[in-house]
Amino acid sequence: MTVCSKELPIDMLYPLNEAAIISKTDLNGVITFVNEKFCHILGYSEEELLGKTHVFLNSHVHSTEFFQTMWETISRGENWHGEICNRSKSGQLYWLNTSIFPILHKTTGQVQGYIGIRFDITEKKRLESELRSQKMQYDSVIESTDGFWQLNNEGHFIDVSECYCRLSGYSETELLGMMISDLEASDHKGDLMYQISTLSGATSEAVNSKVFESMHQRKDGTHWFVEILISYYPDHNNFYVFLR
Repeated sequence: MTVCSKELPIDMLYPLNEAAIISKTDLNGVITFVNEKFCHILGYSEEELLGKTHVFLNSHVHSTEFFQTMWETISRGENWHGEICNRSKSGQLYWLNTSIFPILHKTTGQVQGYIGIRFDITEKKRLESELRSQKMQYDSVIESTDGFWQLNNEGHFIDVSECYCRLSGYSETELLGMMISDLEASDHKGDLMYQISTLSGATSEAVNSKVFESMHQRKDGTHWFVEILISYYPDHNNFYVFLR
């Protein structure tokens, strides 16, 4: 939806102005209006921003092609939506969920300028980055072992590592439909569930762990000895198992 030159009712503008980071530019991208929230987030006064383009806020996170696509879109009179990283006066990076609306003349339909409406998502991006980093570390630890399981308290697989799939001969899909008892050698049936029950039955609310050995059976029927480090997390009611 494009913006016409007709002014919006004041009762609509007030909540928008309070919630969003707003700027207005001419056809060349020169800033002609910023609201107080824009100034607060980026650390510049209104006087410092007016007459400038958004180029001086460039964080150099985005490619030239990124901005080229944006300008091509709004120059056609179409709305553009995306996430833009700007650099504040202090040098801090801010991620903004951004929508840019061409201002169209109400009779000719020609583009007269642009309005940018933004919302600060810096904290969201920081958390996403931390989660990606944690997942990379988690994946690195998992793949450095001979095998990994995550189990519920009934012995069903919730997660298995690729290493264990290769060693056992089962696919991930197959294992996620199985229980740990399905992997035990015939004369060791029930050993793993017994070990699980002793951990989950403990009264302590702290993480409980133990190490033991178990005889497993691969998909092809061959047997192999496995050393198991199993930890029970009461908060999750799950078991995390490292195998060697």
